[in-house]
Amino acid sequence: MLKILLCHPDYQRRGAGTALTRWGIKQAARLGLCTTVFASPMGLNLYKKLGFKEIDRFRVQLEGDAEYLEIPALVLKPKGNLEVGSGSGMMYGQEVGGMYGSGRETVAAW
Repeated sequence: MLKILLCHPDYQRRGAGTALTRWGIKQAARLGLCTTVFASPMGLNLYKKLGFKEIDRFRVQLEGDAEYLEIPALVLKPKGNLEVGSGSGMMYGQEVGGMYGSGRETVAAW
């Protein structure tokens, strides 16, 4: 499972993030799993270009603060008839590989 993908600013826009994400997609597809990511503002376009579809957003907000951050949740289904959440290794609102969801977002990773 890949928990976080970062690229040093000196090496951004050179294809490293795309290459690493494609590798993860291939690993998930080999296992018949959906690939799910939580995107930063910098990574959102990368994931959309690779075919991910936004399925929801979740809000991160400290109690009492007016400011918050919305984080998009995106999914890429493997080729075939596999439906999200139907035995694909995806779980809703449960721990998946150390990540947690509220039931609104889908959580899993490669």
